[in-house]
Amino acid sequence: MFIRTAIAALVAATVIESGAAFAQTAPQQVPPAVTAPAQGHKHRDRMAIFRGLNLSQDQVAKIQAIHKKFREKNANVTDRTQRRASMQAQRAEIMSVLTPDQQQKFQQRLAAMRNRWKQQHQTQTQTQ
Repeated sequence: MFIRTAIAALVAATVIESGAAFAQTAPQQVPPAVTAPAQGHKHRDRMAIFRGLNLSQDQVAKIQAIHKKFREKNANVTDRTQRRASMQAQRAEIMSVLTPDQQQKFQQRLAAMRNRWKQQHQTQTQTQ
């Protein structure tokens, strides 16, 4: 009985210490436009693909407006073909906001994201 109590006290002390240490770490400052999570969507951060592109505040505002416009437009769309066409139109609008250098980086990130998705999808289907 004494050993269980001692172990429980040790675990509790460790948890409290780690919580205090975690609370003391300063959060990193990231612009809110970059960290705004996608509400109601399975992806945590729809702006993550734009990190490192050095977007101006004007570009961020325009991209967010494009996202909002297409999210509202596609709220009730269930047809896969229509949704895909809409995504392509959205991407074209976003590309028009980016500089040529940003477009190239965006395309590279998009290709890398697709490759990761394919690898994850293949791994999931092989394990099932």
